[in-house]
Amino acid sequence: MSTSEGSESVDSMDENMSQVPHARRSKVWEHYEVDLVLVDGDLKAVCKYCGAQLHTKFGTSRLRTHIAEACRSI
Repeated sequence: MSTSEGSESVDSMDENMSQVPHARRSKVWEHYEVDLVLVDGDLKAVCKYCGAQLHTKFGTSRLRTHIAEACRSI
C-alpha cells in the first residue's frame, strides 16, 4: 500500500497552510482595523488611532509594542 497516492507533499501542504488566515486570538487586534492592507506585497495591520501600518508576518509582538510605547494618539 502506497501512502503517496492522493496525498500532497509536505512542501505543498506548508505552502497551502501559509495562505490560510489564522484566527485572531490576541486582544491586541482590538486596536487595529479588521482588514489587513497590502503594501509593497506585504500584508500589514493598520492602527485604529494613528494609522500606522505594521507587519504581522511574525506575530503580534510588534503590534503590542506599538500600542504600549509608540502610538502617541492613544
